[in-house]
Amino acid sequence: MLKVVEKKTEIPHHKNFVVFILHFVNKYLLIIIFVLIANLLIYTQNVISNIVFDNILKNLKDFYNLKIQFSILKESLNQLVIVWVIYAIAYRIIFFVSSYLYANMEREIRLYIFKTIQKFHSIYNFSSTPIEGQITNSIGEMADGATEIIEKILNNFIPTIGLLIFTSIVIIKRVFTIGLLITIWYIIHIIFNFFLIKKSLYYSSKLQKYQNILNGELMDSLLHINTTKIFDRLKEEYSYILTHHNNEYNAHKNMLYFTGLIKTLLDINLFVFMGLIFSVYIPKMCFSKLINEFDIVFILLNIYNILTNTYRMTNELKSIIEGFGQCSQSMFLLPKYYINDSEDKKDQEVYIDSIEFVNVNLKMNGKKILDNISFKIEKNEKLIFIGSTGSGKTTILKCLMGIINDYEGNIFINNNNIKKIKNLKDFFVFIDQKTSIFSRTIRENILYGKPNATNQDIIEASANANIHNFIKLLPKQYETIITNKNLSGGQVQRICLARGFIKNSPCMLMDEPTNGLDVENQKILIDYITHQSDKCCIFIEHNLNYLHIFDKIFVLREGKIVNKGNYQEIINNPELKYFFSSF
Repeated sequence: MLKVVEKKTEIPHHKNFVVFILHFVNKYLLIIIFVLIANLLIYTQNVISNIVFDNILKNLKDFYNLKIQFSILKESLNQLVIVWVIYAIAYRIIFFVSSYLYANMEREIRLYIFKTIQKFHSIYNFSSTPIEGQITNSIGEMADGATEIIEKILNNFIPTIGLLIFTSIVIIKRVFTIGLLITIWYIIHIIFNFFLIKKSLYYSSKLQKYQNILNGELMDSLLHINTTKIFDRLKEEYSYILTHHNNEYNAHKNMLYFTGLIKTLLDINLFVFMGLIFSVYIPKMCFSKLINEFDIVFILLNIYNILTNTYRMTNELKSIIEGFGQCSQSMFLLPKYYINDSEDKKDQEVYIDSIEFVNVNLKMNGKKILDNISFKIEKNEKLIFIGSTGSGKTTILKCLMGIINDYEGNIFINNNNIKKIKNLKDFFVFIDQKTSIFSRTIRENILYGKPNATNQDIIEASANANIHNFIKLLPKQYETIITNKNLSGGQVQRICLARGFIKNSPCMLMDEPTNGLDVENQKILIDYITHQSDKCCIFIEHNLNYLHIFDKIFVLREGKIVNKGNYQEIINNPELKYFFSSF
């Protein structure tokens, strides 16, 4: 038998957040380069204006001495107008381009996260994460945080560094020693900046971690408020939430304290160094007549420009640090890899002559979930798996449907390995015990099983699930939006059954479908399954009252098939008496 070897594709983000951001930067590289150039023009326009003003001042000095005419100033004034026009155009263009860039990047990041999670071919239980109920918020925070970081870097950090380089060159040409001192100081300032940012990211990630945990615990507590009241545990629940709130408060306080400390240290470094240049070095050079009054004005204007932009960059640190924390704590949403589809997958004709598991083994987190599972189901047979919780029953169905595909061994449909069947999902209808339903209309939920179904198909499927008559009594009937208030658990379960029935696949996979149904509706469901003579069926059930309708019964224990047979063979097996008594 052929073993299909699948390749794991590593997703580029999982190593670190920088790789994640670069993935999107690369997609919009040309636009980002344009934004950077426009920002550099905006940032350097003050320096260019200072150069033009310096020329005007020199010309005005000569003009007052009646040595030149006003026409000599015309060239400098024209240069100034050109600088301002270019600045105005760049400013307006960058507004529209940036709006397009950041809106699209945020959209791309959200869709990328969603698509990546979709590609994760394995069990992914969001309820086991520390932010249960907050998945949507985390996706949004990750997109917002990543976009904000990119925006601050493009609109502030890189242009400010570019401004420094340009200004330093201009000052060095004018007064070499002062330009050199400013360059050395700024290099030290930037190194110091990045060192402190790196240290502060720890506090930011910690804050986001505790905020996510707090949000999850709040959601969990509010969802179970009735249980809290029934057991009279309001005070205890408040204390429990308060503990998580205090953890978040302390982390928030520490991050704000450290961010404030960073800004203070950077301000001290900034003003002390510049103060020494202004109050010591420049006066000394003036006294030595190494610079004139025009040099002083020119240097002061450009240093002031550096100071204001550097101070603004320092104030942006908080936004970048918070954005990084948001993103790094949301990275858990994304898997490290996904499994490639086999390159030679092909559509197969949708019918079932046989389904066969051959030596299927599966490990998760070092624990063996399935242990050498082998069985075969023939055309139109009905099979049931019974066993205690965690014995591997649902996992078998997920392997068969291709939801889990990193198992060892082989699974065949009509002697075709399922890893080579492109339209695998067409072979099955799956009805889950967890009543997986969307907050949409009843019609939309049922049509999820077969989007091109007719209205008559919807009614027939609903009638088979014994829910049509109830739906007709609702004011909006099939256009009613499903909520946890207008429908009971059993009614929602029957809508799930209708969604499964309308698909009309050749194999029915049912994971405890009687869960939540009353006895009458259980009997209607079992009767419907019994009369599906043209379909094969694989059932998982804890209710043993209906074992007699199945052709094959498999008993699972700790991922192994420990017994199998028909109804009479199973119930008369002395080895299974203790097993049945445990149900």
